[in-house]
Amino acid sequence: MKIAAKVFLILGMVAFCYLIFPIPIGIIAYTKIDEAKDKEDYMLWGILATFLCSLLGGIFMLLAPAIEEKNSTVDVKDAKEKSFEDDKTKQLRTLKKLYEDSLITEEDYNNKKKQIIDSL
Repeated sequence: MKIAAKVFLILGMVAFCYLIFPIPIGIIAYTKIDEAKDKEDYMLWGILATFLCSLLGGIFMLLAPAIEEKNSTVDVKDAKEKSFEDDKTKQLRTLKKLYEDSLITEEDYNNKKKQIIDSL
């Protein structure tokens, strides 16, 4: 989405260069696509780009943060699931080590192992 915004901002600057104001607005909006510190700053330049530089470039710029938020929430869910699996794997390894060191009985080992596996 960011790439599309950049392409249409450049096309808008080229197409309306005779008006002069699309050039500085387009340049600033283009840099804000990668450098914006907060969502409001990004939205401000997206709106300005929509009306003063490139309609499609500004629209793509306004849509990009919403799409990134959806992607980041999916990444957070994947990270939590992976962390959960890593934790269970670590528990199973610790349990195996305890059994190999004869600190727990085979019956305790099998019961606890079954408990951990069932919780997956």
